[in-house]
Amino acid sequence: MSRFKDLTVEDMEGVVITSHNRLDILAATAQQALQLLQQHEAAQRQETEMTTEKRRATEYADGEGESSAAKGKKPNTRKNKKQPMDDGPQPPPPLPERFKDVIREISEGRIVSEETLVIQKALFRTDLNSSHNRLSIPFTQISHHGFLTDEETKFLRYRDGKGKKKHKDVIIIEPSLELRIAAFSRWDMPKENGKTSSIYVIHGPWTSIVTRNQLKVGMVIQLWAVRIGEELCFALVNLTAEGAA
Repeated sequence: MSRFKDLTVEDMEGVVITSHNRLDILAATAQQALQLLQQHEAAQRQETEMTTEKRRATEYADGEGESSAAKGKKPNTRKNKKQPMDDGPQPPPPLPERFKDVIREISEGRIVSEETLVIQKALFRTDLNSSHNRLSIPFTQISHHGFLTDEETKFLRYRDGKGKKKHKDVIIIEPSLELRIAAFSRWDMPKENGKTSSIYVIHGPWTSIVTRNQLKVGMVIQLWAVRIGEELCFALVNLTAEGAA
């Protein structure tokens, strides 16, 4: 209990002690002190989580993981200049038929929406780093923003009781055609100019998806959205492996 100040009368407000026995009074006081300590530690954890999330989100904004210092640093030579990634063929090729077969199979008679291309992009180092464990979907690169309902868009803006951004569980059809439940979230990052940069991310089991499908830096992927009934699903296509990139 050394991390806590001495209990005051205000700390004991609302605590009812009916016994005059000293042991009972000490027990009640100790219980209240423990509860206050737990509340204090919970608040500290929440503050730490929010700080960590903000730091990580800032890393991911507008540079696929480059820090603000790195982005602002001027190169000394042309050799140091970062080469742009090839984001694949234009117009983007359609969703491969083998993914459509899986969608029809798992629909089990439910209504299936038309597939919508969310993003086509080359994978960056931070997309594959296990410590980041997420696929970044920058708003500025999204092909069609209408893949979410208005209710889902609003939901992803909120935070839970611990201050963490809420997420939506979604089905991912991997390049290998295996199915996986993953988390889909929105991160909003304040920028130095006062504006906000936003990205969607797929996280949760993302690192295992990377490993199982042998995804590499520079590979071009597509993320397609489709609804099976009311359920949101994504198809992750590796265009490089498909021979289309």
